[in-house]
Amino acid sequence: MFFGRKAQPFRTGCIILERVVETNLSTASITVDQLKKEKMKYLIASEKGSMSGNVSVHFGKSPFFLVYDDEDDRVDVITNGEGVDPHLVIRDSAKSGVKKIICGGIGPHAFQVAEKFEVEVHIGSGMPADEAVALASAGKLPITTEPTAHHGHHGEGNHLQHSHRSH
Repeated sequence: MFFGRKAQPFRTGCIILERVVETNLSTASITVDQLKKEKMKYLIASEKGSMSGNVSVHFGKSPFFLVYDDEDDRVDVITNGEGVDPHLVIRDSAKSGVKKIICGGIGPHAFQVAEKFEVEVHIGSGMPADEAVALASAGKLPITTEPTAHHGHHGEGNHLQHSHRSH
């Protein structure tokens, strides 16, 4: 019996199908919302040329820069050496879609370049790059609102901590 009447099998099948479709659509919208996690590209100052290496204490003096894309889990490695300008690494990475930098500290010029290209700077040294990315992705890695290293004479850095805010 269906609503007090005997339903024909075809009609019942349509009604059941309608309910299944409605249920799947409401479930699908929840799934879509859950999958709406913003895909992100990160520029990470790293002690090693891999995601298992620790985040470097100072962006500009980092031995390596990792460009990590969480959409396809891809890592591009840039060796910081002769002929590499860390400020241009920020600029070029931002132009390729990087939205977040992860480092232990950052000087005023590098910070200014990051700000110009609307790249957030997260502070997180002493941990592997992959852990820092997970924390930044979850909004649990502090974001600095100003440079964290002021350079003294002859390129010597005087690292003074400044205000950070949680994301």
